[in-house]
Amino acid sequence: MDISKKYKWALSGLIIMVVLNAVILVTVWMDHNDGRDWHKHKDNDHDRNSSQQFMKNELDLTDEQSDKISALRREHFGEIRSIKKELDQTRRSYLNYILMNEDHDTEMRDSLVNTLTQGYAEIEESLYVHMQDIREILNDEQAEQFKEFMQQHSQQDNKRKKRNGRD
Repeated sequence: MDISKKYKWALSGLIIMVVLNAVILVTVWMDHNDGRDWHKHKDNDHDRNSSQQFMKNELDLTDEQSDKISALRREHFGEIRSIKKELDQTRRSYLNYILMNEDHDTEMRDSLVNTLTQGYAEIEESLYVHMQDIREILNDEQAEQFKEFMQQHSQQDNKRKKRNGRD
């Protein structure tokens, strides 16, 4: 096969690969964007409070309710960030321990595992308290809508994780 035919085949293959990649990327993007998705609001650089605004609109919150929930959310997420930072440090220590220690001191390992476990338990307890605090601010109808909203969000997350092979 002469060089010009090889060049044409290589160019054709490159074009086919680019087109296939574009189709795959569009398909993945469309699959990820599955309707009413409040995650769009979470990382919106233009409006840091867009998740709060979304909740305000969905639950028909008063300004006072919205302000209280916003304060609760700031406090909750600040607490969670702090716990996660500690967990990351402990996880790094645990990984270093696993990789660097050949004598495998069970007490040290158990201590690190317990610290990690307690951190995750703190996150779950914080989430429980946070949800209870929000429910106290809402009236009965809003609380029911909030419950349905959170259940729907949880189901969407589970479906998304299964599709992405993370479950």
